Amino acid sequence: KDGPYIAKLFVFDLRLGTTEETDHEKILFYYPASTSIDEQMKDVGLSEGLINFTKTFSPDKPCNAFHTNKTLQAFWEAEPSVWMVLVVRRGAPAAAG
Repeated sequence: KDGPYIAKLFVFDLRLGTTEETDHEKILFYYPASTSIDEQMKDVGLSEGLINFTKTFSPDKPCNAFHTNKTLQAFWEAEPSVWMVLVVRRGAPAAAG
């Protein structure tokens, strides 16, 4: 059945991983766990960039959603500097195999 599905869910803490060597430590949770650390870091980096960019225009209300043709990303600051990101894909998942 075609329809939206959860593609990714991750939690990161901006206070952790303050150097390039320890940057991966900011990831507290990532689904699916089989995703490479490079892709996890790319996703966290993009999210962090969007959050920081939108804080430029609205310091008290950073980005809470980002829409593309294929995905919807929802951002929630669960605690100060701790962010949860949910990525929903708009189509059916690829067939297993």
